[in-house]
Amino acid sequence: GGSETLAINLANEFAKRQLYQVTFVLFGPGAGNSAIKLHEAKIEYYIIKGPFSRFYILRLLRLIKYAIFLRKLKPDILMPYTTFPNIFTSLIWKYTGASLCIWNQRDEGIELPWKWINYKAINNAHHYIANSFGASNHLIETLKIQRSKVNVIHNGVEHKVFVNKNDWRKIHLFDQNDILIGMVANLSIYKDHETLLRSFSKILGMKKGVSIKLLLAGRFDQNYPSLTRLAKELNIEDIVFFMGSIDDVGSLLNAIDISVLSSRSEGF
Repeated sequence: GGSETLAINLANEFAKRQLYQVTFVLFGPGAGNSAIKLHEAKIEYYIIKGPFSRFYILRLLRLIKYAIFLRKLKPDILMPYTTFPNIFTSLIWKYTGASLCIWNQRDEGIELPWKWINYKAINNAHHYIANSFGASNHLIETLKIQRSKVNVIHNGVEHKVFVNKNDWRKIHLFDQNDILIGMVANLSIYKDHETLLRSFSKILGMKKGVSIKLLLAGRFDQNYPSLTRLAKELNIEDIVFFMGSIDDVGSLLNAIDISVLSSRSEGF
């Protein structure tokens, strides 16, 4: 996802500037895209089972295990990314030997389950970074975090050389005269690809004789099956391209004509 990519980019910069020794702790059953990128960048990482469970006792035991694991790493600073790592790490960071825990707010609170334990976690962090003024306002106004503890640091942008527009279209078998509309976002419940698909089908009815294609770039998450069904119901399955995860997002954006972000809520 975007937040994971930004975290890896930040770690790469730390490594280049020899500022900090960075270690990643990933939650999951096994190696995924983030682990592959970290391996390629020669950044140390561990994959562990996150403290998730329906059962309170089991969740508590896993939190304790997570705290013990972090303590063995002897961290100076903990920087969790995304909602659940924020919650878990902020709850236990004082038992890890770290001197600082920084909460990273990457959205406007759309994932946060509103329970007392989460409020405790939020207030337990030492400092807070928001990637936008919208996310900052959420921390300050909704979660009642002191304004002096919140800093806005916008998402970083990589300086890369993009593949030429015409070359990218040739590689991906699109015509130079096609009008390409693209959206870059994982196909998850937090985005709104459905509205985009329905809007796209209406545009086709108004633009007869024009070759328009919709490119959806992003990991095939929970909504992928329902979105493929919807594309078929709308009779647009031949001109909607589910492209999966794309590493070179910049070249894709450089090659399309219109970029769209249809979402229920964003941090920026």
